[in-house]
Amino acid sequence: MKNNRFLSIFTLATTFFIVNACGEKQDNFQIISPATGARVKFIHASPDVPGIDIYVNDKKFSGVNTTTGATPVLLTYGSAFPSVAEYATTPAGKIKVAVVVPSLNNATGIVADLTVEEGKFYSVFATGIAPNYAPLALEDKLPVSTGKNIYVRVINLVPNSTTAEFSVNGNVIATGVKFKNDDNTFITVPIEAFTSGSVTVPFFIKISGGITVVTTATFSQTTVIPGKVYTVIARGVVTTDIKNPTKFAPSQTVYVNR
Repeated sequence: MKNNRFLSIFTLATTFFIVNACGEKQDNFQIISPATGARVKFIHASPDVPGIDIYVNDKKFSGVNTTTGATPVLLTYGSAFPSVAEYATTPAGKIKVAVVVPSLNNATGIVADLTVEEGKFYSVFATGIAPNYAPLALEDKLPVSTGKNIYVRVINLVPNSTTAEFSVNGNVIATGVKFKNDDNTFITVPIEAFTSGSVTVPFFIKISGGITVVTTATFSQTTVIPGKVYTVIARGVVTTDIKNPTKFAPSQTVYVNR
């Protein structure tokens, strides 16, 4: 049985279709990995949706910039695709992004039209929880790195939150962060104690909107070095009924942009 609730997850300018999983297989989709174009990273932040496959312009997308014939990796909740500190390369211009859910008989939902430019960087987030899925697509304006600094932004993807507060090393650097915030400026954070190698930097997110303020667990980023650019996302849902706690407790994910 197909699950149609996923059909709006990346809806930007969309046309929907469903592929009959009992019919013809999608073997005609070939892996692509163009050498030039726009750079895109996909992030799965819808807690009640299982792992997904990404298609770009009707072809299975590898998310690998330099290797041809790579095997695509299933994008699970809380993960970024590609998972390493780089972006997938897509053709510049208008592209069609599609999502396939293998665990739901390869049900295919969404045909989302995005316009991306040559040489620019983008993050595309799957957000929300049934029945209110929603997309968030942002241009990543990566800063020029200087000195003993890291560069961090926080994205609030907790759909029933009111605001979020983000701190690094005990210092609050962002407040009043609303759901699907499009103010995604990377904030410069000095790491004065850094000398060489790596340094542990605690990230905290306080999420308001439920019964009580929720503080996500410390994320010990052990590979922080000057010049790195990071995105921290708050994901999950907050409990609004003390008798019915959420099974998708808020948490955070950190990925490297550059």
